[in-house]
Amino acid sequence: MRMPLAAMLGLALAAVGGCATKGPVSQPPVLALPATSACTSEPDLGRALPLVFDADKENPLDVQIGPGSACLERSPGEKSLYGVVSLPTAGEQLIVSVASEPLGQSIFAPQLLLLDGTGKLLREVSREDFAFRGGALTALIRAHENERYLVILSDPKMVGQNVSRIAGAVNVQTVSTGVVMFNVYSGSESTSHLTYSHGGTVKVAARALTAK
Repeated sequence: MRMPLAAMLGLALAAVGGCATKGPVSQPPVLALPATSACTSEPDLGRALPLVFDADKENPLDVQIGPGSACLERSPGEKSLYGVVSLPTAGEQLIVSVASEPLGQSIFAPQLLLLDGTGKLLREVSREDFAFRGGALTALIRAHENERYLVILSDPKMVGQNVSRIAGAVNVQTVSTGVVMFNVYSGSESTSHLTYSHGGTVKVAARALTAK
C-alpha cells in the first residue's frame, strides 16, 4: 500500500530536523597573561607573515594568536599577544580587511598598528573602528603607500568584557519523498554572548580600491 503524500512529507521534514548540526564548541577566552611573560616594547617584525595580493581573487591569511604568540608591552603592565603581517607592495591602492572570528563563546579583542619599513608607528586602529560584518568583528582600512607592516594585537583594556550580537540565517535543503522533490526553507535567529580574549583567529585579506 502506498504511503499518503502528507505522511511522506512529514517523514521528510522530520529527517531534515534530525540532520541539524551542532553549533561551534565553546572555547574559553584567554583572560590574563602570566606575570612572567617575556614581553618586548617593540614588535618583532621578523615574525611577519606575508599577505599576498591577487587582483582576481582574495587570498585570505589566517593569523592565529594564542598563548604561544609573542607578547608586547607598550605601556607598563599592559600586555598584549600579537601577530605581524607584511603588507603587499602591489603598486596600487588597497583595502585591507581584518576580521576577528568568534570561537565558540570567545572572540579576539583586536587593535591594529600600521608601521613603515623601519618599524616606525604611523597610525593605530582601535577596537571602536571594528564592527560585526557577516558574523566576524571586522575593520576595513585603506593601506597607505608607506605602510609596510600590520601588527594585530590584543587590547588588554577590552579583554574580559562581554559583547552580544544577534545573527539570523535562512537554510535551504532539497528533500525527496520518492515521488516528488521540493525545497524546505527554515529560518533561525540566535543571540551570541561573546567574551573578549587575548587569543583567537584573525583573517586578513587585501583587495584593490576600485574607483566609483
